[in-house]
Amino acid sequence: MNMDATENLRRFSDKSALSSRGAGIGIGLIGMLVLPLLVRALGTSLMMRLGLMDSQKYSAAYSYLQPEVYYIYYSLLYLSMVLVPFLILVPIYRMKGREVLPLSRRVSGKTMLLAALAGLSCCLVANAVTIGWCGMLEAIFGIVSVPGELPLDRSLSSRVLYFCIYAILPALAEEIAFRGVVFGLLRPYGKTIAVVGSAFIFGIMHGNLLQIPFAFIGGLFFGWLLAETGSILPCMLLHFCNNGLSVVQMFLQTDVPGEVMNHVSYGMMILTLAVGIVCLLLLLRKYPGLFRMQEEPGVLTNAEKFRAVALNPAMIVAYLLIAVEMIASMTFK
Repeated sequence: MNMDATENLRRFSDKSALSSRGAGIGIGLIGMLVLPLLVRALGTSLMMRLGLMDSQKYSAAYSYLQPEVYYIYYSLLYLSMVLVPFLILVPIYRMKGREVLPLSRRVSGKTMLLAALAGLSCCLVANAVTIGWCGMLEAIFGIVSVPGELPLDRSLSSRVLYFCIYAILPALAEEIAFRGVVFGLLRPYGKTIAVVGSAFIFGIMHGNLLQIPFAFIGGLFFGWLLAETGSILPCMLLHFCNNGLSVVQMFLQTDVPGEVMNHVSYGMMILTLAVGIVCLLLLLRKYPGLFRMQEEPGVLTNAEKFRAVALNPAMIVAYLLIAVEMIASMTFK
């Protein structure tokens, strides 16, 4: 067999393998959209049978459930949406435990703290880009995209559960799903496709014009961090810090007068950005290749790898379903 034939065979083999893994990821995205509908229907039926739903006693905002029960129910719904569809891919693609939950003893507590603080500054930049993007959509097309939020009262139990849902669960579940399973599926084909591909999937998964740009930019940093440190723990810590600070800020907005809260918010933002930039410089000193993107060795270019992952029937179906969800979340001025 001559060299050209051998190369063509390798190209076909790599494209087929990446397309197969992209199809699996697409099925995972479809599962994220479909599975919660089934779980919600079964859960609602079960709670009605158990007499937990009471339209006379509890608010419609909590689906006529006691707030604590509602939050626990939502947590189970969220976990079924994020974790189950992707964990199913683990045995299908014969992934190893260290691919799904990559851990490295080389990563010290100091490095994790540096990564978390540096990542917060990157998240602030991503947030600024997202605000600009949404402002443009509103100015040009009149599109106002508002992410759905859970109801919240002032009770301590509700706030604790709310914090767990928005800060702790995503830091665990989303990192395992996207920096564990998705990143692990793509990593054998190079750092670039693993980082960009997992960030792309993480972005579109949010299904909202307000969140997609932020999640994609943040996902790039998460992926770079995992690729360089070899551990998912810094990503989990950063995810927790980012979401946790947002929740705390929201709590403060309900308790602190508006003018005072504005000063507190700006102060927190400036302090986080300043500390984050210093930590980012220290992190780059430790990992000089953190943001490095290059063509990986092999027969396929990065563009060919991305097309193989992103353009297959399962992913196209996922795009259509996400587009429907995105349109449903839009409002117009």
